[in-house]
Amino acid sequence: MESMDITDLVRTKAGYKKHVNNIIKNFRKTLNRDIPIPRRQVENLKKLASLFLNDVKIDKPIVVNLDIGQGKSTLLMEFVKYIYEIDSTFSTVIVKRTLQEGRDFCIQTGLKEIEPLKDWVALSDEPMKKLEDIYYGDTKVYKESGYSGELRREDVFIAGLLRGFNYNDCLIYEDPKTAKNWFGKLSDSYREYSPVLCKECTVTCGAKSSKWAVDNHPAMVITHQRLFMSNDLEEISKSISGRKVLIIDEKIETKDIGDVLLDQWEAILTRVVASKLSDEMKKEFERIGSYLNGLQYPETSDGTIVVIPPYDDVVKFDSKVYGLLMENHNDIKILEAVEKFINYGGTTSRSWHKEGRKQFSYIRYINLENYTKHFEKTIILDATSARNGEVLDEDYKKSDVVFLGGLNKTPIGKVNLYHSSQRTTKSSLIISNNSTTVEGEKRFRKSRGDRKFYLKNVNLIANEIQDIITVTCEKTLIICYKAIVDKYGGEFNFEDDLKKILTLSKLDSKLYTVRHYGAATTGVNDFRDYENIVFIGMLNKGKLYYTNKSLAIGSMNSAHLALSEYIIDCIQQIGRICVRQGEEANVYMLFEDDIGLTAELDKHFVLQRRKWITKYFNGINNATVAKQTSCWYAVVDELKKMNAGDELSLKSLQDVLESRFKADTIYRQIEHSHVKEFMASQFFTYNKGQRVFQRSFDFSVEDLFIPPTFREAK
Repeated sequence: MESMDITDLVRTKAGYKKHVNNIIKNFRKTLNRDIPIPRRQVENLKKLASLFLNDVKIDKPIVVNLDIGQGKSTLLMEFVKYIYEIDSTFSTVIVKRTLQEGRDFCIQTGLKEIEPLKDWVALSDEPMKKLEDIYYGDTKVYKESGYSGELRREDVFIAGLLRGFNYNDCLIYEDPKTAKNWFGKLSDSYREYSPVLCKECTVTCGAKSSKWAVDNHPAMVITHQRLFMSNDLEEISKSISGRKVLIIDEKIETKDIGDVLLDQWEAILTRVVASKLSDEMKKEFERIGSYLNGLQYPETSDGTIVVIPPYDDVVKFDSKVYGLLMENHNDIKILEAVEKFINYGGTTSRSWHKEGRKQFSYIRYINLENYTKHFEKTIILDATSARNGEVLDEDYKKSDVVFLGGLNKTPIGKVNLYHSSQRTTKSSLIISNNSTTVEGEKRFRKSRGDRKFYLKNVNLIANEIQDIITVTCEKTLIICYKAIVDKYGGEFNFEDDLKKILTLSKLDSKLYTVRHYGAATTGVNDFRDYENIVFIGMLNKGKLYYTNKSLAIGSMNSAHLALSEYIIDCIQQIGRICVRQGEEANVYMLFEDDIGLTAELDKHFVLQRRKWITKYFNGINNATVAKQTSCWYAVVDELKKMNAGDELSLKSLQDVLESRFKADTIYRQIEHSHVKEFMASQFFTYNKGQRVFQRSFDFSVEDLFIPPTFREAK
């Protein structure tokens, strides 16, 4: 990892120290907190401000590895405001993760030098509310569409957001489901999104005026996705180039990976051959079709993957073919994916989700140079890029970047970790009977989801969450799967179902937020007053994804790469709650940790491991059909029949179960992990000397876990 101190990176300008001090002064004022900012943190922020202000000596992207909560995004905002005051011609592109973060940045950065307007805002009791009113406008139409038939009101801001198509912006599109008494056939005004919606459109909408107006802003704000797209769309590349500095807040993706079923391609091939396109185009498609069909595809969907080199790196399908497919945007995406596969290569495999059908995946690594070549300086703010002098994010091992060195170490967050090793993989939550069945000459494991079993699991998990919130009485962020899909296409909407069940509980809705993995939870400050975070399951993206990613970035070990991705995601999610403000947080993890994720968290937080005995979701209440035939399950079943104060001898237990299990088997199963967990959660004891089970009298959920603080731990 190449690292350079700030003095070796920048060419300092006369008087820059005064400007740096002014930015830090404004930073302190915006932060507006009673606790003094630590000296080491201030010194780090001064180096970052110097990097923002001065020209650099290198033409490589510079990665700034300041921890979460150190003020990178706030300092960036103060820099943009200050640079406009001293040099209104300075132009920059700011890249934010989501559109909402982009809008918030524009509003918080404030107004251009329009004195009556600035004075009106400054004299207000709620300046930020006034800025929001100016940005969004006062009318309902403007808030919904971003356009109200007049000039965009956000043009008066220092920072402007470049937006693309979305249904809220579109003044032509109508969602038929919102029409009164809608039923039956979709109305003609309803269409799936396609570029054709914009291509011939003459109506001035929010998205179109955004493109026209963005040049009027010293700072242009775009999303990560829009920057990612700029590799393929020349129109966007032109709109972001020509500015001086590119600053990316949070790491941008450098991998372009996508899957296509061979069937999907062949459906497009059939349409092209039957069309009125030229014979030359049809022959090209038939040639590519023969190539794709003749590739090596594994016989089963057991995870076998075949690496395929590029076929022809100059293939670009004629625009007339894309025109033929314009009515269905999904066909456009498939054709683009085929084009990338031919140009860049990838892998072939079988789709587990699509009954083992043939699929191929394109793999492209996007060098950061593709983004940064148009700018004099590129800065990436990424708290999880490295740790203790070593690259944490594997993507940077291939990228030609320089890390800002010489930063002071800052205190790491304090976390109480509650981990319960329960099976919460996607398949285990929906499949109650995972026995094998014979179809033809092959044996297959049953993989059809059981909705009743699934809903039972969601209910049990909801009960665990309710207990956590009830005991702690603190705001809780819940991270879970968005949806689970079985082999036959059956969809189980986990996030929505969990929300519904929690809504029916007695919990105050203000005490919790449910978000799925991959949602806008990283890079935001929305949860900084939350004390708890609960992880339900681990988002395993599958062997195909990790293999493809390792091929894209040149990593030799896909398992290590997967662990790295898990760690980064966890750090980012945990760093969004109160730990970012120097307070200790409670982290609850409900999954089997086969890869050693919880062990790695010691390197990134001051960790106190705490025992967590799950009461509801514990491997017993959610046992599969196969587990219910086990001896340990029978033992628990008998223990459940005991009332508080009852006793049960081992001999009596063996007598009850002797028709199904041997006596010594029953004796050994008392030590089974599920039996021990059940006994602990329900306050059973076992006297080994007397060989007697006893059940205690009264207990409450508070007895199961009382989140300790570090002060109590000491």
